[in-house]
Amino acid sequence: MFELSLCMIVKNEENYLGKCLASVKGIFDEIIIVDTGSTDRTKEIAMEYGATLYDFVWINDFAAARNFSFSKATKEYIMWLDADDIILPLDQERLLNLKNQMPSTVNYVLMPYHCSFTEMGELLDASTRERIVKRSCDFKWESPIHEFIRVDGMFCYCDATVTHTGVNDANEYPYFDMIETQYVSGARDLSVLNYYAEGLVYKQRYEEAVGVFADFFCADGFKTPASVSASISLHSCYVALGDDKNALLALENYMEFCEPRAEIYCQAGFFYRDTLGELDEAIKWFEAAVNCKEPEIAGSIDKRFYFYIPNFELGKCYIKTKRYEEALACFDNALQYNFNYETCLEIRNKIAELIKKTTR
Repeated sequence: MFELSLCMIVKNEENYLGKCLASVKGIFDEIIIVDTGSTDRTKEIAMEYGATLYDFVWINDFAAARNFSFSKATKEYIMWLDADDIILPLDQERLLNLKNQMPSTVNYVLMPYHCSFTEMGELLDASTRERIVKRSCDFKWESPIHEFIRVDGMFCYCDATVTHTGVNDANEYPYFDMIETQYVSGARDLSVLNYYAEGLVYKQRYEEAVGVFADFFCADGFKTPASVSASISLHSCYVALGDDKNALLALENYMEFCEPRAEIYCQAGFFYRDTLGELDEAIKWFEAAVNCKEPEIAGSIDKRFYFYIPNFELGKCYIKTKRYEEALACFDNALQYNFNYETCLEIRNKIAELIKKTTR
């Protein structure tokens, strides 16, 4: 059995921190919390749960803060969490089992991260993160924003899931100014290129985004988990610019260099149907998405694209081509996933009624 430190960086997290720490009670052998300038009850809550508390003067660098937190750990392995993450009861058991069974030759542990959910509680977005590292390996966090930890050596996968409970504001692109400052100052690593390009898309600066995405892919961006979302965002830039040829090429390039992904197939389906008006071609791509298997380990997966969306959109295409029986089957499949349930059920029932009328 190994001993495990929990390291966290926080600021003004009084609404989340208590729930997070309550969910990990009894798992960790020490809790290190680094506060970067809280003005609420965050520090008080940390102390209530027995955490060792440190202050860190904020320097616009998340990696620096995380590295500082890791430097204070004393146990054999270190795990990190954000304040709005929790460990559910079944995952607590899985994590304790890992502590009892994992050999000391492991350098780091991959764990699933459930990032967001539908209003009905269905998993919407998931990823896999390097969640536990061996302290003696002295792995370092990199990138001031959207930080990541660079690891190597022997690893294992643990199915103890970390669940995100925070609410992301879809109307914001957090820390864009920080990313732009890095880019203007000459930073050109893949993380900066990707997040800056995505920020430019959000700001509707499409021509600039196209150039930065080009740099991202030229710098081996296709080899990263971000290649899926980056390809889709580049595609959307060209659509916004009215460049249909390059919009399609953005998706085709992904298909040439990377593994099959339903997200890409669906984007091709949307483009052929909604932009080019080529329904038969759209059906081909939505059918490919329906049959696409979900990757076992990937950077981030929108679960809707691996069941609900391709069935729902393929059903709509079948309706337009009067293939009602096939459309009904698609909507029945989509209803097994509870996203947008009422709309899906309403369309499904209308199709069923139409089939009855045409077969009388």
